[in-house]
Order: sequence, then structure tokens, then C-alpha cells
Amino acid sequence: MKIKLHYLFLMLALFTCIRQAAAQQSYIYTPYAFTNFAGLPLGGAVDGTGNAARFSLPQSVTLDSSNNIFVADLYNHTVRKITPAGVVTTPTGNLGSSGFSDGMNTSALFTYPESVAVDGLNNVFVADNETIRKLTPIGTNWVVTTLAGSPGQTGNVDGTNSDARFYDPQGVAVDILGNIYVADYRNNTIRKIAAVGTNWVVTTIIGGLHTPDAVAVDSLGNIYAADNHSDDDPIYKIMPVGTNWVMTILARGFSQPAGLAVDNFGNVYVADYGHNMIQRITPAGVVTSLGGSGAAGNADGIGVAATFHYPNGIALDSSGNIYVADEQNNRITKGTPSLQFDIIAERPTISNGSFNARLIGSSGISMVVECSTNLQIWTPIQTNTMQSGYLEMSAPVLTPNQFYHAHYPTTNSSSTNILDHNLVLNPGFEAGTFANWTLSGNLSYYAINGGGNLAFSGNYSAWFANAQPLAYLSQTVPTIPGHVYNFSLWLYHSSGAISGVEATASWAGVQIADITNLEAAISSPLQYSYQEIATDTNTTISIGLASPPGWIGLDDVSVQDLNLVSAPQTVTQPHSQR
Repeated sequence: MKIKLHYLFLMLALFTCIRQAAAQQSYIYTPYAFTNFAGLPLGGAVDGTGNAARFSLPQSVTLDSSNNIFVADLYNHTVRKITPAGVVTTPTGNLGSSGFSDGMNTSALFTYPESVAVDGLNNVFVADNETIRKLTPIGTNWVVTTLAGSPGQTGNVDGTNSDARFYDPQGVAVDILGNIYVADYRNNTIRKIAAVGTNWVVTTIIGGLHTPDAVAVDSLGNIYAADNHSDDDPIYKIMPVGTNWVMTILARGFSQPAGLAVDNFGNVYVADYGHNMIQRITPAGVVTSLGGSGAAGNADGIGVAATFHYPNGIALDSSGNIYVADEQNNRITKGTPSLQFDIIAERPTISNGSFNARLIGSSGISMVVECSTNLQIWTPIQTNTMQSGYLEMSAPVLTPNQFYHAHYPTTNSSSTNILDHNLVLNPGFEAGTFANWTLSGNLSYYAINGGGNLAFSGNYSAWFANAQPLAYLSQTVPTIPGHVYNFSLWLYHSSGAISGVEATASWAGVQIADITNLEAAISSPLQYSYQEIATDTNTTISIGLASPPGWIGLDDVSVQDLNLVSAPQTVTQPHSQR
């Protein structure tokens, strides 16, 4: 499976990136470092701290306002609690004993609880044995009541309290008003449970799904549903429009997605059960992998180095850390962004001629902040050690368009040229020829042009003047299967924006971009960057070019392994002075 990430002026690695301005920020991306938080693959039914605790097929996770984690522990028939320090207890249910009874603390019984969710008052809601139940904290106690459905009774009936019927409810979520949403798996629907006085009224808000396995809701009341079809499973976005609900596909290509969470920026996090991966979907529907390589395992690690065995539930804490119910590994895994700019509290900002930001990462780790005016040459401006998990930074903004990135230190203390780690041979045509490139297609007019005014960097660039069909340049580069690579190129045109100009990019024989009406004059070239996962030890890249009027220029083609932390490769969008 290929995970495609198509961004302009964006390269991502084990470092961090930041976009145009805090007010315009919609998301950030860095691979996550996943570590075991509680439990071990051995499984069992034991309270304890961290690895001393035992779970039995944990299905779902959720967090309260204090970052306590609640777990639907399927085969232990309980709801477990994990403190931020990793202390696991059993507030409700009797470890290993199934049943169905309301009550306080361990006198309440469950039968295969599937999903948990928390509301703004820290009440916990559970999908359990064809019912939806509520755990209410009262002092140090927990009182369990049944809101809707009847234990063991299946059906597809809207109604009030125990008159309603569900058929294998798999997912629950709660909106800011306290309404509960249920992924009713075998009824192929999303249900809503609303409090009306002291009663709970169940309605069906939308049908037509296949077998919805998870549900999440954002702060605007939009619902997200994970549906199981085939190996191309979709994530749906369900939006309230008046008194109706409109369902669209946000993204697809998942395999039995089993858990969903949504952050404050509308990014949706997916526990991709069948692919053994943790993925994220931007509001625009762009999918990126945060962890897992597709292979089953239980290894801690960063990005694709981490492995899971049927991740079934996912949740976020207030700092953006991810918690995963790793079902077959009988554990809860914590994913921490390896390094990122803080985008909370109106950060970052530009004021009084300075770029001000906070970096988040692991305490005690040293990092380097660099700036650039051309996305090629990066100059260190600050080196510091992270204290208490963050580092405040301030740097002067010297030009109207300036770029910043942060990374872990390398052995090279001088300015960093991003092309030093390029796998492409003769990437900027500095040989003065097309050496190492294979040319094909419509080669009506093509040339290597010298002169700094025609090159983005160095002295040479490649130029083509041909109508359709396209001319193609291709080259095979060495790759490592499972590693994520950044494939980028710079394009410009002799006359700026020209209708009919076209460029394409392909990775391993699959076209990943089709750029038309290129708006890039010689004085303002554009960079296009794409993230791809290698599936072989050698990968062929191909670039197609057509320019009926004028000439289209190509320079500085790059393929970089984003799994190699020795190279600072993260590039940011420019911050423009206001």
C-alpha cells in the first residue's frame, strides 16, 4: 500500500514543520515515537504500573480532562483506568468475570465491553452487550447505569431507554452537548442518544454504511465514522445540515479501521487495524502514516520502526500524544511527536521583527533551529537543550519570506545543504549534461542551459519546449522497503504562468502528480514535494514535461530517506512579515 502526501513546499522527516502562521495552521506532521505505556503481549488480568499491568484484548481507549486513560478491556469484562503516570486500576467490573448488572465500582458487571468515550464532565460511556452504559464519578466511587438498549437483546429499534435496540454496537463518541453517537455495526447505521429530561432517546441519524466500527465527533458537531468494506475501507465525514445529516467520504484505502480520534484542528487519527498502522487524515483528506510499517509486531520505535498487532482503539491527550489499544499485543502504546512546534496558545507568532515559537519534545534532548531564504541552504541560528519538554525560541526575521525548521544535531556543525543527502545522481544537471538520466517521449526541443539566471541553484538546469505528448526524464535510485522518501523538484517557466504547460511526477511507475498551468516565472520557481513509501530496493522516479509555448525548466530533483535521522530534512512554509 502506498501512502501519498502531496504538498507544495513541504518536506517531512523525524524533525518538525510549521505552516504559514498560527492563525492559519490546520495541522502539523511529524512521525511519532511509540513506546509501551501499560501492559505486555503476555496478557492477563492484573492491576499494576506500566509493564506490570495486564490486559486481555483491549478494544478502545479514551481520556478524561486530567489525561486519565480509560480502556475497554474486552476479555477481562471491565473498564480499566490508567493514570498519566501509568498506574492501572479497575474502577468498575470484576476482572475476568462477565455478567450484566448496574451498581457501584466492582459490583457492576460487563460482558465484552467494546468501546469507551468520555464527556466534558468526565462521565464514561461504554458500548457493552447490546447496550450503552454510563459510569458516573461520585467522589472516589463509580456508579454504573444503563442508558439505552437491553442486555443481550439485538434489534434495530429507535426508542427510549431500554426500549431501544442495537445490534453489536462497536463505537461510541460524545459531543460537547452530551449527545452520544454509536457505530451500530450490524445495523449498518450511526445512532444518536440524546438526554430528554431523565430519559435517553435513541434515533438513527444515517444509514447506508456497511459495518461501521468506530465513530468520533469534532467540536463543530461533525461526525466521523470508520466503515468496513474491503481492503479499501473509507472514513466518512457526516455533517449536520439543518435537521439533516450529509455523509461524504473523507478518505479511503484503510483495512478494517477500528478506532478514530479527532483533534482541535479537524485532523482525524485512525487505528488502521488490518494494516497494523496508525494514520492521520487532514481536513483536506490527505493521509499520512504516523507509525507502523504494515507488518505485525510489538516493537517500540519512531514512525515505521514501531510495530503493532491489530491496533483497535486510539485517543489523544491534551498535549497531542496518541494512545493506542494494541489489541493482540494486550497493551496500551503511547505515541509522542518526536519533535514539533507548539501550535497552542496562538503560537507561533511574528512580532517586532522576530519569529517566536515553542518547540515541544523530550526533555534533555538537544536540538538545532535553522533558517533559510531559499529552502536549500540552512543556517543554524540556535542550539539548545529541551527542558521540561519544551523550549522557547525567538529569532529575527531578516527577509519578507523566511523559512524555519528544527532537527536533532548532526555531526556537521556548518550550514546544511539539503541536497547533500540526495539519492538522485546529477540532480541539478551540474554535469552540464543529462548524465545519469534516461530521456524518452516527445523530445522535440530540450537542452541543458548554463548561467545562474536560468538555474535555481548552481550553474545549470534542464529546459524543454515541446507540445503533447510529454517528454520524460527518469532515474532509478536505491531505496529501503518500508522507508518513507521525500521526492521533490523545482519547476519554472520562461514566461511565468502559461496555459497548457504541464508537468507530471511518478514514483515506482505510479503517477503521483499532474501539475497544469504552471505559475512560476524564472524569478520565482516553485518546489513540489511528495512523500512515498518504498516497496523495493530500487525505485524509479519519472518526470514528464510539456510546454507548448515557451520553455519549462527543471532543477534540483531530490529523493531523500526521511527515516535517516542524521540529515536535517524538514522544511517549513515561509513566515511573511506583516
